[in-house]
Amino acid sequence: MLACLGPLSISFYTPAMPIIAKELQVSSSMIGLSLTIFLMTFGFSQLISGSISDYKGRRPVILISLILYFIGSMFCIVSSNIDLLMVGRFLQGVGAAGCVVLARALIFDLYAGQEAAKLINLTSLILIVAPAMAPFFGGLLLESASWRSVFIVLCLLSLCSFLVVYVFLQETLAPEMKHKSNEKSVSVYISIIKRRGFLFPILSIGLITASVYTLSTALPFIIIDRFHVSPVNYGLMMMSQAGSFGISTFLTRKLLTKWNGVVIARIGYVVVSIGAVIYFIQFGLIDVSPALLIVGLSFLAFGNAMVNPGMIAQGFSYTPDARGAASALLGTFQIGGGFIGSLSVTSLFDDYTHAVTTVIPMLIFLSFLLFRLSNKQTTLECNRSEERKGFK
Repeated sequence: MLACLGPLSISFYTPAMPIIAKELQVSSSMIGLSLTIFLMTFGFSQLISGSISDYKGRRPVILISLILYFIGSMFCIVSSNIDLLMVGRFLQGVGAAGCVVLARALIFDLYAGQEAAKLINLTSLILIVAPAMAPFFGGLLLESASWRSVFIVLCLLSLCSFLVVYVFLQETLAPEMKHKSNEKSVSVYISIIKRRGFLFPILSIGLITASVYTLSTALPFIIIDRFHVSPVNYGLMMMSQAGSFGISTFLTRKLLTKWNGVVIARIGYVVVSIGAVIYFIQFGLIDVSPALLIVGLSFLAFGNAMVNPGMIAQGFSYTPDARGAASALLGTFQIGGGFIGSLSVTSLFDDYTHAVTTVIPMLIFLSFLLFRLSNKQTTLECNRSEERKGFK
């Protein structure tokens, strides 16, 4: 429930964006900005939540985050203008940040290595399948009720999550792992970022995830507005993303029992590269079509599921002393990349189609470069370790 709250706040909302723009009498770019604000606060608030949880514990931070999300949802429900909606989305972003970052931290409090990779794989399935199915159900809501019903559902979900956490969740952070204070939180983040073994793999998966969030901003306006597809049919098309990610997650989980996660990630990069090529060739080479846009997204989702577990486990192996902060940085890089991608398509391009056919291939190319640097860094450190053992 905690892991899917943030992504649901994006994908459940996207089918309603064109409708909200018309009712509030604002431009599509302005409504796109409401999603960008959510991504910004969702991404960067994770740094605060992760740091606080390393010295106050996971449970209290989760409860406060859910309260903030509930209040933000109420603002969205009663909003009669774009300003109130922006405030609501801001508070939702802050609240969702604490939930998502600590859902990951709970896993690394209790597990490590391949076992942690398997659980991250399962969490990744929740993170993609739930929001990928959400546009369909969001479309059904929009056909029978106001766009405010979307936020009513999110409000109820946060309330249910609060009750479950309050009643059932015990503190998972061991007392001896709690930091004395947060005075050194900035130095902790700087220390983690300096660890290239953590930085390169986490940045690489952050850029892949950013490509998916960037598409969440642009695709509703391309498919619903330009090609006049209904919100329900748009939701059905987006379910292919869930299907491809689900199949890939199942396959990856099986492969993790036999292969190293990094080896699986190499295969995943081949798949996401195919998705990037599909978007690139629609930049003036062939006509853009909703089918090709969705096929490209499916390749990105399939490859993403193969890349994430191994790269996350590899990166977190370098941060046993500050997993809350490391989880926060992971989320910040993922959502921060989505924020930059979303902002670029809404502000730098007049046409959403040209935006995605330019930005998506660029994000995947940069991600692959960081993946290569990650492999080189790991090999270098392994060689140094062997040299030290030989010296001893």
